[in-house]
Formats: sequence, structure tokens, C-alpha cells
Amino acid sequence: EPQEQQVRVKGVVCRGAERTRPEVVQSVVGDCLGGREALTLVEALRVMNDAQTALTGMNVFKEVRVTLGATEDPNATGSKQQPKKELQDVDLVVDLKEANRLSVEIGTAMGQGRGPLDIGRGIGTAALLKIETTLRNAFGRAERLSAGATVSGRWEAETYASLSQPLPSLGRTARFTATAAHGAADALPQTGVRTQTTCATATLVRGRHLFAYEVAHRYGEAADDAPLAVRTAACGHSLKSALRHVCVFDARDPSRGGRGACAFGTEVAGVGGGVRFLRHVAAAHLAWSLLNGLSLHLFGRAGMLLHAGHGHPADRFFLTGNDVRGYDAVNPGHTRYALGGDLMLATTASLRFPLPRAPDSLPVSGHVFFSAGNVVSMPETGSSCLRRLAAGASPLLTGLRASLGAGLVWTIGDGAVELNVCRSLTAERHSDAFRRLQLNVIANIAVL
Repeated sequence: EPQEQQVRVKGVVCRGAERTRPEVVQSVVGDCLGGREALTLVEALRVMNDAQTALTGMNVFKEVRVTLGATEDPNATGSKQQPKKELQDVDLVVDLKEANRLSVEIGTAMGQGRGPLDIGRGIGTAALLKIETTLRNAFGRAERLSAGATVSGRWEAETYASLSQPLPSLGRTARFTATAAHGAADALPQTGVRTQTTCATATLVRGRHLFAYEVAHRYGEAADDAPLAVRTAACGHSLKSALRHVCVFDARDPSRGGRGACAFGTEVAGVGGGVRFLRHVAAAHLAWSLLNGLSLHLFGRAGMLLHAGHGHPADRFFLTGNDVRGYDAVNPGHTRYALGGDLMLATTASLRFPLPRAPDSLPVSGHVFFSAGNVVSMPETGSSCLRRLAAGASPLLTGLRASLGAGLVWTIGDGAVELNVCRSLTAERHSDAFRRLQLNVIANIAVL
């Protein structure tokens, strides 16, 4: 049968790479081949698709096209073994159109990680205004030199510079990034503390794993009427040195009627510096396509923080209306000055439906939702880790804030903007500020 017909890949021919070194492209394609020589046509098509996806993901090419061609180039790099007579000799031909060497990008982005610093990590999802200048392929190895700035409402602003380098020898998706950044988070937004952070981060991404080392100097200033606990935890200078690992499982495939992604993150601080903690976070987004254009979406996020001393607010958990719809903020004590929590849980179920007479090309739908979440503190000392966890789990569940409502969802990439009408189900038990009409910015999955 035609799909069982085999071909022998003799080499990789790279065309159109004016600044990119051919060995970089050949290394990526060779990783997709996995050392195989003889392929069926189905396997060859899969290799071509994987190679095209990997090369496009390097973000230095405007167009990538991978095809099979008869062996013509005697200089093509490939196997030195003689081909079998029953196999047809072919080359993998990679046609490239390189992106502009220098580019300037102005736009918006969404997500929990709002730029290299992740200032106030754990606050929730936010929208960014971003401007970035990128120099591609400065040395011909698909590296990217970037410098830019991001602004998120009145809370955060930062400037950064980074060098990103693919590492095809470790896998077609492997990439190393070094970043230096400086930024400020104004009021975090619930603590009454303004924090300035200078940070250097080294990150290695390989497959579904991310490994990072971060060193950050932070300086906090509190409002004049801030209580002593806030001043003790957040004011003055502190040095954070931390290792981080994030593992992502992404099985989103709408063509199969469902999709899902989950991520697990661990951060250990105390490898030098004066900030010590162990932080675990898990997040998930699941979606199923139902009948008549209906789709069910489940969002969830949970976290635990074990720290020595008071813990800096920027390392602790906060929840906003993006996590629990309708609420301005959820924090321990329900006061103006919050220190954040050590245990966090947030979940939302959303049933989306198409709008009447709306064109299919319009990425707007309606939805009804149920949302719940809470964040609490654990005892700082005096008991074992398990007892501290047990002491915090009970108020975490019994003090859940919950809401339901309906609204409009505008899907943008992996995120969405929602305009919701909300109703609190727990207003009689809690004094948190609540909005019946709220605009939310949601990311499908966010960890650390």
C-alpha cells in the first residue's frame, strides 16, 4: 500500500537561511528523525510536521516549509551507508524565510507570569501593555536578544533585557534564557506596600519541564498607616535566591472533542539570601465540547507555602476577581492591609454557549459560571508541617467564598476577557468587597 512504501532520508537540504547557520536547522531536523533512516510515508509526513513546528517555534523564521525531494545535493549531510535498492533516496528539504533581524512589538498579553520578574506572583491573572525590541540571529544560531517594558494597570511596571538561545543538542524544544530585570509593584495590590525588585534569572526549558534559578533583591515601602505586621514582613531590603521547577502536561486537542492541560510547580528559596520557603502550586484547565456548540470549562488552582518567619507578601498567595468572580480580593483577615496566605484554593466551572445570530468567526460567546476560592494562613511555628497543614485546611474549606453569574466571554489566544454579572453566595458570612458587574482577564493555565 502507498502508506507502507518506504523512503531513505539521505540528508537535510536547507534553503533560504541567509543568516542562520545550516547546522542549526540540520540539528533540529535530525532530532525529529531520531536517528532513523528508513521511513514509511506516514512516518515521513510526521517527521516533516514535527520539524516544521519545531523550526517555527524558534521565533526567528517568518515562514517554514519542509518537503521531500529527490536526492540531488552531493553536499547534503546524512547517512554514509549505501541505500538499499528497494528504497527511494530522498532529502528533507527545508525552505525558510527569515524574520526581520530587528523588530519592535507593541501589544498586550495575558497571564499569571506577567513578565520576567513575576512581581507579586500569586495575585492572579492580569493584562499587560508590552513594548519589546528584538534582535534575531545576531550570531547565526537562532538566538534572540530582547529588551522591553511591561505595564499592568496601576500595580506593576518593569523593564528587562534577555538573551534566549535554542539548544537543539538537548532536544528540538530545548531553550536557555538569561534575563535581567528591574520593576516595581504598587500595593501588590492588597498589602499597602510598594515593592521594587531587581532580578536576574537563568531558565532552561526542555520538553514539558522548566528549570530556573532566580536571585532577586527587593525593597519594600509601606503606607504611613500600615500596621506593624506589614512593616515587619514587607519593608526594607531582602535578598531572595531560589530554584524553580515547573512541569506542564498539555493534551489540548479540540479535534477530539476535549482538551486539557495541567501544570505543577515547586520553588525552593534559601539557596543563599535571607528568604527561605518551599512553595508548591498546581493548576489545571479542562474543556469538553458538548452538543449544539456548548462547551464546559473547568479551571482550578491550588497552592501551599511553607516559610521560615513571616514570609514576604510577594511570595505568598492572593486571590482576586480573576480567581473568584465578583470579589475584589480574598485574603486572610479581610483587612485593607493583607499579608497574603499560605494555603490557596480557587476553582471555576463555566458553561459556554454561542450567541444567537453571531457569526462563527466572532470569538465571543456567552457563559454561566460558578466560582469559589479561599486563601488562609497557617501557624508559623510550634508544630510539624503536617499539623500546620491540617490546621489551615479546615478554615480553607469552611471559609470558601462562592459566587455564580453569567456574562460574555471574548477568547483571545490561550486566555479570555469576561464581562460578568455576579451574585455572591457567601456575602452574609464574609465582609469582602463584592462587585455585581466585573471585568475579568483569565488565562487558561497559570502556575507560579
